[in-house]
Amino acid sequence: MPKKERFLKISSVITKIAAWIFLLFGIFSAVSMAMNSQMPINLRVVTALIFSINSFFIFFFLWFVTKIADAVVNLLQKESK
Repeated sequence: MPKKERFLKISSVITKIAAWIFLLFGIFSAVSMAMNSQMPINLRVVTALIFSINSFFIFFFLWFVTKIADAVVNLLQKESK
């Protein structure tokens, strides 16, 4: 069991880091697209909103997966005691 707990803890931390990186890159690309694109202004805003919504959705999905992994680690620790 300790191998599984350790693996879940490590993968949870890595997934949290990936979620934050994905969120920051998504926001950065949305802002840069809204400011620097050659498209009309209303199309730029819509495209930036789509990028932001996608990055928020993937961030919260990954964050939810890490919360589930943390809960499983807690259950395994309580079970082993």
